[in-house]
Amino acid sequence: MSGSSSRTVFFERAAHLVALTGLGISTPLLNILKDGPEFFVNRRVFPLDIVSLALILVLVPPLVLLLVEGVARLLGARVAGFVHYLFVAVLTSIVLVPLCSSSLALSGEQSAIAACVGGVLVAVCIARFAAARTWLAFLAALVLFSVFMFATSDGVRTLLFPKASSSQDGFTKTSATPVVMLILDEFPLNGLLDDHLQVDPERFPNFAALQRDSIWFRNAAAVNQFTPIALPAILSGRMPRSLKQLPTVESYPANLFTILSRSHAVTGYEPFTRLCPDDVCARKARRTSWRGRLTFMLSDLAAVYLNYLVPSDLDLGVPNIDGKWGDFWDETTGDWDAPNFSRGGRVESFKRFINGLRVAGDKPSFIFAHIILPHMPHQFVPSGRMYVQGVIEGYVKDQWSADPGLIHFGYQQFLMQLGATDRLLGQFVQKLKDMGIYDKALFVVVADHGASFQAHTHRRGDVQHPAFYEDVMSIPLFVKLPGDTSKGIISDKPAQTIDVVPTVLDVLGLDYKLPFDGASLVASEFPARAEQQLLVGRIPKKNTEEEAARKKHAQEGQVITYKAPTEMPHATVDWKYTFPGYKTPNPYNPYHIGPHSELLGKPLNDFAVTSATSTFQFQSRGGKVDPARVNGKVKYDPKTGVCPCNLQGVVEGSDLKAGDEVAVAVNGTLQGFSYLIPSAAYTGNFAFLVLDKAFTAGENKVELFKVEPSAQGALRFRGLTAK
Repeated sequence: MSGSSSRTVFFERAAHLVALTGLGISTPLLNILKDGPEFFVNRRVFPLDIVSLALILVLVPPLVLLLVEGVARLLGARVAGFVHYLFVAVLTSIVLVPLCSSSLALSGEQSAIAACVGGVLVAVCIARFAAARTWLAFLAALVLFSVFMFATSDGVRTLLFPKASSSQDGFTKTSATPVVMLILDEFPLNGLLDDHLQVDPERFPNFAALQRDSIWFRNAAAVNQFTPIALPAILSGRMPRSLKQLPTVESYPANLFTILSRSHAVTGYEPFTRLCPDDVCARKARRTSWRGRLTFMLSDLAAVYLNYLVPSDLDLGVPNIDGKWGDFWDETTGDWDAPNFSRGGRVESFKRFINGLRVAGDKPSFIFAHIILPHMPHQFVPSGRMYVQGVIEGYVKDQWSADPGLIHFGYQQFLMQLGATDRLLGQFVQKLKDMGIYDKALFVVVADHGASFQAHTHRRGDVQHPAFYEDVMSIPLFVKLPGDTSKGIISDKPAQTIDVVPTVLDVLGLDYKLPFDGASLVASEFPARAEQQLLVGRIPKKNTEEEAARKKHAQEGQVITYKAPTEMPHATVDWKYTFPGYKTPNPYNPYHIGPHSELLGKPLNDFAVTSATSTFQFQSRGGKVDPARVNGKVKYDPKTGVCPCNLQGVVEGSDLKAGDEVAVAVNGTLQGFSYLIPSAAYTGNFAFLVLDKAFTAGENKVELFKVEPSAQGALRFRGLTAK
């Protein structure tokens, strides 16, 4: 082969690899980043990081494969050719798997087989036909087009070329009133309520105390289901018009940070958005290296890509990204200021923020905090201690299971995390009191949106579902006015989150000339509002009849209206009161969902205990045996901040079946009751969520029982053998 012919083959094969890696790897990832540029916002990256990441995604995969081909060429042209066509077959299969799974609605195994067959056919065509080789080489231009589309998309362009932002002028007055705002995340109001439609004082005492100090707008509604759109609406007072706006100060130059920065000393805890200008919130210089930031982003992108590539019905150990914003591999994020979503960082970092609060100097304080709780993943018990998620998940691939046991378990996880949120609220309020500003401050507590637990739905709901308004739009909104006025008032005004900023400025007496879409909730006259609006956010596509029906009624980015409620919606409250044990909470563990809640905390010695022939085994995520939970012995080290509170595993044996009642005891004390969940491979799965106070440092004895009524009517416990 001549030198020129050899070079032609090299460039042709290089183009093949660029085209196929682009179609199978870089282009899907660039499209994901283009459509969700908040990936960069919540990781606090620089424009150079975005450019570097795009270049790595486009250039590194084909260069690595070219290097391998170069090494193969040392073994001969035929070996190099075989390696090249093998790469063509594999890469083509990678391109085809998601297409077969989504467009053709094939199962995971069918998609993999069809993709492999397609990959082999393409490789054969490339090997035999010059026209096919030329055609594939020309496809490399599509990669350049995808890079262009990525760089010129609205969100990415805003991040690459940020506009200068400045505080707005327009004050005619000043105010000495401190302002405190706490925004909670993915928090449906119905989670707080008891059967009297009041804030539940037993489960959530700090929210109940806040309600007694505040005006509670109990018909308040969110304007979008997703934080990147919903939170800026709260801080700007503007109804969102587009899903493409980023949660940055460049997109929302007139927000509460820029408005109050002229008169107040601003302290901001903003882990997900970038609405506060850097010079106002005085963010710390990023201490991590360029390499560290890229490594973190590439790690998360790898998890996103695997979820895109691997069909949902194949269990290949792909990390679960449902309900998370990052840290998908459960790794620590390092010492820079990126949020840590899936480990204990959400609680611990907010505690550090609380402990670091100080009274401002000459200016009144504006203290802002957005805490990503009780947002998924649900992994905290009410003490704030984290537990490790297990193998049984009620929410998989962006959809709730239809199994009532899994939904009950998922809701119990939510309740416990809401208990942890309540505890943090109490610590935050106590800090404000210690600083001497709680009584004289305007204190606003609001959520950006809610969440749904309805079977077969995304947790952000289906806009046509009867429970959508109550679950996703109806959110907590408490406004504590300065001084002792307006305590314990309940208002039925049809408030929306866009009313928060006008309310703050009205209370402060600031005449600010901005075109707000909301109105002051404390003004003597509130505009007649017969409807509440929602900008429909992005919801993962399921290619189902339900999805097709949803599309007919509401498109992403469309503003839809709901009739403002004349009374509090309570269908979901009524629904949760049908859960076993919810109506009769036991002070020992008021968050428990399951039968016999009155027996929690009772010693086993009070009951008749016999033996069963079945066995049980603890399992961790992925169905693996946890070495710290063997033979019914569970190790616990309180110093780690992680408790073994999530007790999940499998049961094998002939004397139990799915649906049977089971109980768990820790160190001889009853801690939970539930029902065996159906399992394809075992007699059943079990799942218990217990409080950390059940465990002592060191080794703990955990026992599982089948629960049966005795002849006398009392309960009898039949102990399973631990493996």
